[in-house]
Amino acid sequence: MKVTFIKNFEGTCTRPATVEELRRCVQKEGESTRRWLQQWADIWNSSLAINFDETIPIFWENCKFEPLVQKLMRSKEGR
Repeated sequence: MKVTFIKNFEGTCTRPATVEELRRCVQKEGESTRRWLQQWADIWNSSLAINFDETIPIFWENCKFEPLVQKLMRSKEGR
């Protein structure tokens, strides 16, 4: 009965996102930065255990929009 109960509700439950899911969220060729950022933020916000310091290197790796990367580099250097 326990197994049947779990199987019944397993597909309807959302689980917290993981670091690996964040790593797989790479901006695709031709994908708008706005769309990618929304997707990335949704994953990050749905996680419970991913801390901010862990996300920054992943963000830098996955962002392929060169003007945004350059802008972020300038703001990072200005600190």
